[in-house]
Amino acid sequence: MTTTYWQLNQTWDAMLILWVMGRVGWLPAFALDAPWCYPLCLVSMMAPSLYVMWRSHAHVTRKLRCDWLATRS
Repeated sequence: MTTTYWQLNQTWDAMLILWVMGRVGWLPAFALDAPWCYPLCLVSMMAPSLYVMWRSHAHVTRKLRCDWLATRS
Protein backbone atom coordinates (compact mmCIF):
# COMPACT_ATOMS: atom_id res chain seq x y z
CA MET A 1 0.00 0.00 0.00
CA THR A 2 1.45 3.33 -1.01
CA THR A 3 0.67 6.52 0.84
CA THR A 4 0.30 9.65 -1.20
CA TYR A 5 0.97 13.21 -0.18
CA TRP A 6 -2.72 14.12 0.10
CA GLN A 7 -3.32 11.23 2.54
CA LEU A 8 -0.51 12.47 4.79
CA ASN A 9 -1.81 16.01 4.50
CA GLN A 10 -5.31 14.91 5.52
CA THR A 11 -3.89 12.98 8.48
CA TRP A 12 -2.03 16.06 9.69
CA ASP A 13 -5.17 18.16 9.20
CA ALA A 14 -7.07 15.67 11.38
CA MET A 15 -4.41 16.00 14.09
CA LEU A 16 -4.75 19.78 14.01
CA ILE A 17 -8.55 19.53 14.18
CA LEU A 18 -8.23 17.31 17.26
CA TRP A 19 -5.83 19.81 18.80
CA VAL A 20 -8.25 22.70 18.24
CA MET A 21 -11.15 20.65 19.60
CA GLY A 22 -9.15 19.87 22.71
CA ARG A 23 -8.07 23.48 23.23
CA VAL A 24 -11.59 24.82 22.73
CA GLY A 25 -13.41 21.96 24.47
CA TRP A 26 -11.86 22.18 27.93
CA LEU A 27 -13.64 25.43 28.80
CA PRO A 28 -17.19 24.16 28.10
CA ALA A 29 -16.29 20.89 29.82
CA PHE A 30 -15.23 22.81 32.91
CA ALA A 31 -18.18 25.21 32.75
CA LEU A 32 -20.73 22.42 32.29
CA ASP A 33 -19.11 20.28 35.00
CA ALA A 34 -18.36 17.36 32.69
CA PRO A 35 -15.20 15.81 34.14
CA TRP A 36 -15.45 12.84 31.79
CA CYS A 37 -14.43 15.26 28.99
CA TYR A 38 -11.12 16.25 30.63
CA PRO A 39 -9.13 13.17 29.47
CA LEU A 40 -10.58 13.50 25.96
CA CYS A 41 -9.54 17.14 25.79
CA LEU A 42 -6.08 16.31 27.11
CA VAL A 43 -5.51 13.53 24.57
CA SER A 44 -6.87 15.77 21.81
CA MET A 45 -4.46 18.54 22.75
CA MET A 46 -1.59 16.05 22.68
CA ALA A 47 -2.61 14.49 19.32
CA PRO A 48 -0.12 16.38 17.09
CA SER A 49 2.79 15.61 19.42
CA LEU A 50 1.78 11.95 19.64
CA TYR A 51 1.53 11.78 15.85
CA VAL A 52 5.00 13.27 15.40
CA MET A 53 6.43 10.85 18.00
CA TRP A 54 4.80 7.94 16.19
CA ARG A 55 6.19 9.12 12.84
CA SER A 56 9.65 9.64 14.36
CA HIS A 57 9.64 6.14 15.82
CA ALA A 58 8.54 4.66 12.49
CA HIS A 59 11.32 6.59 10.75
CA VAL A 60 14.00 5.41 13.18
CA THR A 61 12.89 1.78 12.84
CA ARG A 62 12.89 2.22 9.04
CA LYS A 63 9.20 1.40 8.67
CA LEU A 64 8.44 4.82 7.23
CA ARG A 65 10.53 7.48 5.58
CA CYS A 66 10.08 11.01 6.90
CA ASP A 67 12.26 13.56 5.13
CA TRP A 68 10.88 16.40 7.22
CA LEU A 69 12.33 14.97 10.43
CA ALA A 70 15.78 16.24 9.49
CA THR A 71 14.41 19.78 9.30
CA ARG A 72 12.89 19.68 12.79
CA SER A 73 14.84 21.66 15.35
